[in-house]
Amino acid sequence: MRVTVVLGLILLLLGPAGAQRAGDKKATLKVVKNSATGTSNPSETMIELSVQVTNSGEAQLAFSNNNFVLVDSQGKRHLVNRGRYPERFDLAPGESATATRIFFTLPREVKPAAVQLVLLRGSIGEAKL
Repeated sequence: MRVTVVLGLILLLLGPAGAQRAGDKKATLKVVKNSATGTSNPSETMIELSVQVTNSGEAQLAFSNNNFVLVDSQGKRHLVNRGRYPERFDLAPGESATATRIFFTLPREVKPAAVQLVLLRGSIGEAKL
């Protein structure tokens, strides 16, 4: 019983600090490559992006190619299409890196509007396309 109470108090005290650190994660995105090609399905388009990410927050930023989401012209969000061998990054505040080979499949009738970098708590950066 005492152990449970002590652990509960510790988690209560650490909770806001952990939330603050997660809230410190911010990124500035710049699209350096944006190409579209057809697929074997004539109703789809394959989008390939390369995105430069700068850690503009106060905390370490870890992410991979699979953390990107594409928002289309209708507001629908699309997950990465080819997430087999993701590049992984771990950026200190102020550091930059370029993530390449980020692929999305979209219906041909919609256009890509933005790319977002998404972590567990939501989007931490966005660039218009």
